[in-house]
Amino acid sequence: MQVIIQGHGINVRDELKEYIEKELARLEKLHDRITDVDVVLDGKLHYKEANIKVSVPEDLLIASEKADKFEVATKAAVDKLVDQLKKYKEKLRGH
Repeated sequence: MQVIIQGHGINVRDELKEYIEKELARLEKLHDRITDVDVVLDGKLHYKEANIKVSVPEDLLIASEKADKFEVATKAAVDKLVDQLKKYKEKLRGH
């Protein structure tokens, strides 16, 4: 799984990158065929936004969340992606 973490108008500190990679590992535990993950962080004065795109065979899963901290926004976006990934796996199984 290739992970790209970018900051839009901000520098992403190493501790935040490590936190994001740890959260993304939850996705890899659910499905081992994730090819790419793109994370874009956008920081405004009153909110922080995490946009995450996950590439899986024949599909693209996308989640975006806003919060007062990047960590909170990232966790919420990954939670959404966990649900999407579970539905994707069910679809593959034909349920």
